[in-house]
Amino acid sequence: MDAKMLKIVGVGCLVLCVVMLFVAWERYNTNAQNVRAMKQITGNFPMQTPFGEIQPVTPAATKYALFFAGIFLIGGVGCFIYANKMKIVASEDRSAGKVSSGETGDVKSVERRDGG
Repeated sequence: MDAKMLKIVGVGCLVLCVVMLFVAWERYNTNAQNVRAMKQITGNFPMQTPFGEIQPVTPAATKYALFFAGIFLIGGVGCFIYANKMKIVASEDRSAGKVSSGETGDVKSVERRDGG
């Protein structure tokens, strides 16, 4: 995979990270609105459950969305860092006079053309 393709994958990972953060925010707000509506409906009669009064908590969908957002963020940043390292190594090879097999074809075929 070359540096340009890694940057595209990195952008894709970061876009997925933003989408997952949006999903997490939306799920949490929906849960909080549902709890608020339930408290408003019951009025002075608090809803008692075996576990106590109903409170807004972080839904499982929010937790999973945040988890995957973190993974996509790490993947996107990792792709950008690795692509940058590839670019630095390629520029060092060019300045040292080395021929990269990805730039001009196979090194063996270059030697045969020169009579080697």
